[in-house]
Amino acid sequence: MAMVGDKTKKKSTAVTLQQFISNMTPLIDLEKEAEISASISSCASRNQEIWIMLRRGASLF
Repeated sequence: MAMVGDKTKKKSTAVTLQQFISNMTPLIDLEKEAEISASISSCASRNQEIWIMLRRGASLF
């Protein structure tokens, strides 16, 4: 007699390296784009802070 939990069990299948790379590449690309976007945003914010400080006559050092 089958138990209730047996219905949810799935047999794991092996994945080739090529399949893994094909599946992961888009995710890695998305992560790279997110990091670049965050970096650009951070730099823009920092540049704005620097310009505000310069306008106020503050020293950066």
